[in-house]
Amino acid sequence: MGFRPSATWLVGLIYEQAALDVARLNLEAAEIQLNQTLKADKASTQSDFELAQAELNRMKQLEAQRAIAQAELESAQNRFDIQQARLRAIEAQ
Repeated sequence: MGFRPSATWLVGLIYEQAALDVARLNLEAAEIQLNQTLKADKASTQSDFELAQAELNRMKQLEAQRAIAQAELESAQNRFDIQQARLRAIEAQ
């Protein structure tokens, strides 16, 4: 005589198998969600990086333009000072 499972035991076994299947599906769903979240986070971070890079490049360009404008201002001031000195020299004669 071998082991003859009772109906209650079989129902319990079926329940445990179903619980295991649900746990496995939950794990798969969690892995899928994690992968999607990671992909979304990576895309978002990549976009933020590109935006920050563009802003940095814009600021560097503005800094270069400001440096050029400052140099032009200094050059104009020098020309003014030279011409003013020449005029004063002529007037002093």
